[in-house]
Parts: sequence; C-alpha cells; structure tokens
Amino acid sequence: MSRDEIKAAVKEALSEEIAPLYVDRETHYEDHKFIKGLRELLQDTKGTIWGAFLRIMVYGVLVLLLGGLAWWGSTHIK
Repeated sequence: MSRDEIKAAVKEALSEEIAPLYVDRETHYEDHKFIKGLRELLQDTKGTIWGAFLRIMVYGVLVLLLGGLAWWGSTHIK
C-alpha cells in the first residue's frame, strides 16, 4: 500500500466515523451563546450567594456579640 492509498483510507475511515458527530454551524453558534449565558448567570448567582453568606455570617456574629454582652450585663450589672 502506498502512502497516498493509506492517506485516502484513513481519510475515508475518519469521515465515516465523524459524520454522525457533525453539528451545523448555526446550532453550534447557538450552543456557544447558551453556554456563555449560563456561565454569566452562574457568575452572578455565585456573587449573590457569597454576598448573602457573608452578610449572614456578619449578622450572626453581631447577634452573638450583642446577645452575649446583654447576657453578661444582666448577670454582672445590678
């Protein structure tokens, strides 16, 4: 088998194997737009979730500090 025959055989085999995986250009573009939108949504959501989590933690610490101070004051100051 010559080099050209091998190339032709490999090209034909690859064409047959890859053909079912073909996605037309417009669908491919729409998929990329969808993924980009999903990525942006997740970034925004992640920022919102972290912000809410940090606020909850800060408020929790403040409540514990003020509650502890109130408890300490009620038991030690008469």
